[in-house]
Amino acid sequence: MSQSCKLPVDDGSAFILLVLRNPVQFRDFPFTSGWPFHNFGMKKRVALARALVLNPKYLFCDEPNSGLDPQTSLVIDQLIKDLTQEHNITTVINTHDMNTVMEGGDNIIYMNQGVKEWEGSKEDIFYSDNELLNNFIFASKFFQDAKRQRITDNEEAKKKA
Repeated sequence: MSQSCKLPVDDGSAFILLVLRNPVQFRDFPFTSGWPFHNFGMKKRVALARALVLNPKYLFCDEPNSGLDPQTSLVIDQLIKDLTQEHNITTVINTHDMNTVMEGGDNIIYMNQGVKEWEGSKEDIFYSDNELLNNFIFASKFFQDAKRQRITDNEEAKKKA
């Protein structure tokens, strides 16, 4: 694709969407740090587009929400999830962001100092007795309360069933 082509963009969002939906057509596009990639959210989208250009079987994302506000983080999480399904690829996400883990993780591995300490689903996390995992995931009172509420809600649902 030549640099002089007309692109359907104003802030770059439409262009990134076009690249993400048709990555092979943009294999030779000179992605740079300039226009239209002026913010972190847009740069994250460009990074995803560049990763998908060669139609990989695996997508590795290292801290995909680093430096993003909470709303943009949710957009990036959903984009990664959609692209994983749309391109039928396996995605591995390395993150400390608990929203990403709990919303997007189908199979979650918790590692501590390079050692796998726990593996399971996002639902399994609530019932794990792994102290290291619990101290990390449920470090704040907010997440401790969320865990207690989830367990209570599930127990009540089982009684009704």
